[in-house]
Amino acid sequence: VDGALSQVCYYRALEDCYNRFADKLDKISETTTKGSVKEVAEHFDAESADYFVFHSPYNKLVQKSYARLFLLDARRRHEKGISFHREEEKKETKEGVEDSDEILA
Repeated sequence: VDGALSQVCYYRALEDCYNRFADKLDKISETTTKGSVKEVAEHFDAESADYFVFHSPYNKLVQKSYARLFLLDARRRHEKGISFHREEEKKETKEGVEDSDEILA
């Protein structure tokens, strides 16, 4: 068994499956929010799922695979021009709504 080749093949398969899965969920999200202008499509990332199941011949492979999902998310965000910080966006949105309410009052 060629361990290095096996690991490279595993990572390639992981990347391909994850990217295809995330793109599919993004398309579903975009089509469901097209009817309403106010809603913003949520983009799938590694933090969106409750858990992942990995093949684990050794523990380090699982840790590296999970970290690789975050790397893939960063690449996808960069390619699509999506912001990296969800929590900050939510806070900014809430603050903007509160500020506009004060202006109207």
